[in-house]
Amino acid sequence: MSLDDMLSPNCISNAIKILSQDSKIVFSANTGHYEIDEHGVRITPDLYSSAAIEKIEKPQDLLDKEYETLGTFYIQGQVFRKSAIDAAGRFDDTMTGDDIVLRTRIFRHMIDHPELKFSIGTDIVFAYRKHTGNLHKRTFRQIRTIIEWKEKYFPDQPYPELFYRWLEGFFSQCLKKGLDDELQFALKYSPIIHDHYIRYKRNWKFYRNSIKGLITRVTRTSVRKNI
Repeated sequence: MSLDDMLSPNCISNAIKILSQDSKIVFSANTGHYEIDEHGVRITPDLYSSAAIEKIEKPQDLLDKEYETLGTFYIQGQVFRKSAIDAAGRFDDTMTGDDIVLRTRIFRHMIDHPELKFSIGTDIVFAYRKHTGNLHKRTFRQIRTIIEWKEKYFPDQPYPELFYRWLEGFFSQCLKKGLDDELQFALKYSPIIHDHYIRYKRNWKFYRNSIKGLITRVTRTSVRKNI
């Protein structure tokens, strides 16, 4: 789990009960959670991922959903059997990301061993703390994670549509906030990012966000001069 999140009562013991029922169950996961602010105040209703809503039952379908949605469930509050993690290869400390890589390895391990099972439910297992330091706000880190993960584990597949929406969100953020250095670094990092940015520049969103960014920078400059 992340250091600043909170686990729900009994989430670990409940998962262990499920694992104890059948030695073939590789992991017990639940997709329910909610968000809290940096002071621990709840800020969202209960939230769920599509992995539970669609009642996925096969490892291949789970892997397909992982690719399509760039993540089936949060890893916080879940319990995995150590033997499966050892067999799948654990975390990969040579890559930027971690959770999505571990899940992919475990799902592939299960596909190769059809006798293995998993359990996915909809219990609320943790509270995700939102604040200014969250990794989810470091958009380029997420983008780099997906590029590394996709190129290593799915080299022959096209990038999911969601990935391109993430890219456009990153472009929008850079343009609005005047983060030109960060944008230029990303464009040089991968031709995938560069090529999509060229397409993005032909879109009306590019001009809208560029103008917003210009207005923001001019306003900030004026405020500093007045001070």
